This record gives sequence, C-alpha cells and structure tokens, in this order.
Amino acid sequence: MKIIIMTIILSLFAVGCAPQIQPSFEDSNQRFIEKTISKLDIGKELEDKINTTDRIALLSIESPDFLHKPIIAMIEDQVIASLIKKGYTLVERDAEAIQKMIREGKERYLLTFNTPSENINYDKLTGDALDPGINFIHTHLISADIAIFYRILEIGII
Repeated sequence: MKIIIMTIILSLFAVGCAPQIQPSFEDSNQRFIEKTISKLDIGKELEDKINTTDRIALLSIESPDFLHKPIIAMIEDQVIASLIKKGYTLVERDAEAIQKMIREGKERYLLTFNTPSENINYDKLTGDALDPGINFIHTHLISADIAIFYRILEIGII
C-alpha cells in the first residue's frame, strides 16, 4: 500500500514539474479569432447596402467589461480593417477617445453631462452632488451617418 501511495505522489510530483509548452502565435486563440473575423469580410457584405461616402460608427451594445476589452478590441480592429479596405470612413466613438478629442474638430456633435453644485470642489465630487439636468458641450466631432451596433454573445475562449 505504501508503495502505491509513494508511486502516486512521485508521479504527481513529476507531472506537476513538467514544463508547459506554450502554443505559437499562429496556433493561439488570438490568431484564431483574427482569422475567423477577417474571413467574414464585413466590408464585402456591406458593399451594396451602404455607400462608401457615409460615415460609419461601430458601437457595442454591451457595457465594456474590463476582462473582455482585449477581445472586443481585437474583433473591432478586424471589422474596422475590413471596412477601411473597402473604402468606408469610420468615426471614433470610444468614450475614452471622445474625452480626449473633446476640443477637436467642428461643432457638430454634443456630449451631455450633469453639473456639480456650486459649493462642491471637483476633488470631492460624488454622484449625489450633481444637479439634475443636462448641459451640452460642443465636442467638435463629426456625427456618423450610419451606426453599426453589435453584441458578442459567447466566445468560449479563455
């Protein structure tokens, strides 16, 4: 009995110490997703449905989850590359990018937000300190003619 237990323990120890071989980039999940999305050729699918003169915004319906951002970015990159390859013009609608581009361009796009009370410092600002109502700031962004909304239901890759 002791021999069997020792054999099992040594076997588990030997297997646990075995080096784990990482797949090459060509065999990785990332490359698989990129190839699959590029095979869809979204630009070709939209060729007769949307004019190349229309400005397109690619928007996710889901709120961005921190863990899913890399996968969403990878899929968006492939779709955007396909649309640009077919001659379409895309406009940026990423919330972080818009915050950074707020002072650029012409006054055609508006951003809404609530204003803080007059007696509150910005470093102590909380959600309940905001006055109700909507204020408009000119962001100088050009609006999109077409919005393409998407949702990733399940990807099943870890």
